[in-house]
Amino acid sequence: MIRWGKVSSSTRRVALIALSLMVIGIILVNCVPAIERSISNRPTTCTLKIWTGIPCLGCRGTRAALALSHGQIGKAIQFNPFAVVLAAAVASWSAMAGILGRLPTPAISKPCQNLAWTVLGFALLGNWIYVISAGG
Repeated sequence: MIRWGKVSSSTRRVALIALSLMVIGIILVNCVPAIERSISNRPTTCTLKIWTGIPCLGCRGTRAALALSHGQIGKAIQFNPFAVVLAAAVASWSAMAGILGRLPTPAISKPCQNLAWTVLGFALLGNWIYVISAGG
């Protein structure tokens, strides 16, 4: 069962700011090509990859976000599937909280919560393995 709970005005403001920043970022990347070139042509700044040669869970996430800003969902998923899911979750949360002023609150039993956390852990591990195998 899912109940829709009302969010506080401060949460609603944060959600609207997040949604606005996403829209502004998409507009800037699509209207100012120099921004995209400067982001996509820079060397890696991932500390884990610099120190160990192994990419982190978020590696290739910036390129995935750039592909999403151009509507290239398949290409974004090829870069980093977790980044695509995270972007969709943040956009959905921001839209529901900021525009509707409500968020779903599912009633989940403890065993189902444990299962959900386990599945999330394996999904993150699988994403990391994918990013490593894709070359980081």
